Amino acid sequence: MFERQRLIEKKDVGTADSLEDAWYEMAYAVESSLHNAGANKRDYTLMDLFSLAQPFVLEMWKDNNKNMDYDKAFEKKNKSPSLNPE
Repeated sequence: MFERQRLIEKKDVGTADSLEDAWYEMAYAVESSLHNAGANKRDYTLMDLFSLAQPFVLEMWKDNNKNMDYDKAFEKKNKSPSLNPE
């Protein structure tokens, strides 16, 4: 398969227990399956690939043996005062 015909490019390095990397990898696999079936990148969007990968990634996330984690968007988080009344 020609890499230039893809929306998602192959990466050299990933983290095995990262939610983001697992989702990326699964979306890549979905795109590979579509290409094997004869599709080309005009037949789908990037959001299609990630949406089709989502159920598989959720199953991986639920598997406690995988011990998956995700990157945090915030360096620090404050708890909502409404959730912790004094």
